[in-house]
Amino acid sequence: MNRETTPPLDVLMGASLYLMTRYAEEKCPETAVALAQHLQWIAEHPECARSPLAKASAHLSQQWQRMARRTSLEHWLREDLLRSRRFFHKL
Repeated sequence: MNRETTPPLDVLMGASLYLMTRYAEEKCPETAVALAQHLQWIAEHPECARSPLAKASAHLSQQWQRMARRTSLEHWLREDLLRSRRFFHKL
């Protein structure tokens, strides 16, 4: 990230907190993906270089990426189960 195109650190942190709240409410895989990306941007932010915040954000980004994959799989399985129930209900 370069300083000209990098959002301010406080904006990234605020957006990350918002995304965490949204995920807690909806368990949406896309929200988890967006949060992982925001945490990675915080980790790479020029104001955070080699700081504990950068290290924590990088680690959390990886955790949220895993959570996004797991949530996506759970969402797909739930939708597949609903489709199956509707199919068998029609029989």
